[in-house]
Amino acid sequence: MPIATTRLEEGILYTKSTGPGTIAELNDAHREGLHLLQAAGDTGWVLIMDVSEAGTPSVDMNKDTLRTLIRNQQNDKLAGYVVLGAAQSARIFLLTYCKLFRLNMHFEMSFESALIRARAMRDSAKPKDRDTP
Repeated sequence: MPIATTRLEEGILYTKSTGPGTIAELNDAHREGLHLLQAAGDTGWVLIMDVSEAGTPSVDMNKDTLRTLIRNQQNDKLAGYVVLGAAQSARIFLLTYCKLFRLNMHFEMSFESALIRARAMRDSAKPKDRDTP
């Protein structure tokens, strides 16, 4: 699979695509990432997607992969995406995906700025502790 998934720190996953992937492979990477988060006890999370080496994705929007994709977005605590290295055509596809699922997405130029953005997204999505009188 051309998508490697790593948990960087609490609530932040990093995926690196090293070749054109499919929606099914994205679903597999999503599932793998959720296992990493669950094993660490994380709840809310942000995904940094490095697509600088991904090439043109193979979009296989059949009903099974689309159904899985929709189910994934409805069942987890994804605060949003930070994308590295997306070509203009990929940005259009990704922004359409985010509008469809009402997800938060940002594009960054470096890993360092992506990590800063991901931390801010994660922290703003965490439930705020309330003082009790």
